[in-house]
Amino acid sequence: PWAVPGTVQAEDFDNGGANVAFKDNTSGNSGGAYRYTDVDIENSSGGGYNVGWTSAGEFLNYTVNVTAAGSYTVQLRVASTGSGSL
Repeated sequence: PWAVPGTVQAEDFDNGGANVAFKDNTSGNSGGAYRYTDVDIENSSGGGYNVGWTSAGEFLNYTVNVTAAGSYTVQLRVASTGSGSL
């Protein structure tokens, strides 16, 4: 489990098989980086990795250990080829 508060990287989803730790609608890792699953991960130009090529119905599961009760802020870095993205 990842400690919270703390940082959990998107590419560090739980170990386990398809439809348990993750669901990806295509076979193979389109980015070819970091892990040998069907989740599409690529090297990031800013260092580290990106999870990409996502589509509706896909998911990643994370196990965390919350060490202190409270409210937490989630910060995400997101890229999109579509218009109207935030």
